[in-house]
Amino acid sequence: MAQAQRLSEQVKSLNSKVRELEAALSQARSNQETHDTQSRSESNDDRLTAVSEAIGSLSLGVDGQAKYHGESAGSEYFQDLLPQDEEKPYKRAASLDLPQKIVTLMNAFPFGLKDCPYSKSIFIRYLPIKQRAVELASIYYDSVAWMYNPVTSEDFYTTILAPIYGSDDYPSTDALHSHRLAVFFMVMANGNLYDAHSSAVAVAEQYYALARAALSVDSVLVEVTCATVQAIFLIFRFVYNSSQADREERWILTGLATRVGQTVSSTRLNSISLMTYISSQIGLREFILSPF
Repeated sequence: MAQAQRLSEQVKSLNSKVRELEAALSQARSNQETHDTQSRSESNDDRLTAVSEAIGSLSLGVDGQAKYHGESAGSEYFQDLLPQDEEKPYKRAASLDLPQKIVTLMNAFPFGLKDCPYSKSIFIRYLPIKQRAVELASIYYDSVAWMYNPVTSEDFYTTILAPIYGSDDYPSTDALHSHRLAVFFMVMANGNLYDAHSSAVAVAEQYYALARAALSVDSVLVEVTCATVQAIFLIFRFVYNSSQADREERWILTGLATRVGQTVSSTRLNSISLMTYISSQIGLREFILSPF
């Protein structure tokens, strides 16, 4: 009887120890889960802080236009950065009185149509008479080209104006690359901006649209030339002169002109042999360093 009682007490003691161990284990698990939750929360907070610091300042326009201003832009910089009444592209195209073919090409700018179904002949009706073209070119070189002159007057008159009008002053686009035609239209557009005629600005906008369309006839993804760079830079200059609000478009055009210029340079370099290039560079360095 006494032995059975001792066994019963031992069982009770062991059961009590088991319950204590289970309670301790449960508490340990609870503490671990709490610690893991806090760690995850702190990690998420750190990531959110890093992301928020990386985002910087972003402004939204009335029509949902977004502009990123970096991490250090002050709030006073945001005022008037986005146009309040941005003109819709289709309204601008409709006001230019241009056929759908040219509007399609205009909207394909800057990369153009890879398989363009249109020819340069669609632009003939928009070429001014030679006397007016010379007059607008003169205005351009007097009022615009004094600061940046991507195409010299000699180059313009010799390689662009002369092939268009020929010896009989009858305009034609047959002997001209479409990108040179775009240069012509942009010289006309920039010249019109400084003309005293009452409708000069509206005509300038039309020439600007024609230049964009002409540049799209031969896609820049297929072929680029010096005229491509000249045309894009003249488009940038026109946007700068006509509207100070189009900051983003000017940056894009500048970057595009730079990239196309690099492509033209690398293409020209690849067209000559490596030994010819090296020899020319060695000769140039010897000439420069010879006095020393």
